[in-house]
Amino acid sequence: AAWAKQQPDGLLILDEIGDAVELELIDVDLVKQLVMHPMAEQIYTGHVEQPLFTEHADYVTECRCVRHPYQSGVQARKGIEY
Repeated sequence: AAWAKQQPDGLLILDEIGDAVELELIDVDLVKQLVMHPMAEQIYTGHVEQPLFTEHADYVTECRCVRHPYQSGVQARKGIEY
């Protein structure tokens, strides 16, 4: 594992980065540089699995919705979903 070969300088959390890549809201080449040459231990999150992250990650966790009010027509609510 990459983290075992070097002592990370810190922790970088890229919350919802998978979605940002999927929607092309961020420079994908910049993200690739970050993933390929980490300067810190990194955590990536998102709703869409991105091979770019899963191929280089030490940890991969999948969260799955079992039941959500949205499924019965309830729209996203401030303070709950966002």
